[in-house]
Amino acid sequence: MSEVTDLVMPVLKRVQSDIADIRTSQQGLETKVDRLAERMDVIEGSFTSTMGITAQHKIDIATLQAQVKELTARMPPTGAKP
Repeated sequence: MSEVTDLVMPVLKRVQSDIADIRTSQQGLETKVDRLAERMDVIEGSFTSTMGITAQHKIDIATLQAQVKELTARMPPTGAKP
């Protein structure tokens, strides 16, 4: 019976050691993923803000262009007498 124990125990210890190493690596990976998620949230907020500002500028430009066209249409042609 001690022969079986002598053969199995080193294998079990090795498996246990490997599992502990995997858990340690996994915890490090989870920390990196959490940090990456935080950075992505910051980037997303900045990107969304920038895109929102850009979209607002496009809307403002389109509105201004429409107003210019409207005012131009109201103005008498150049050289016309009022």
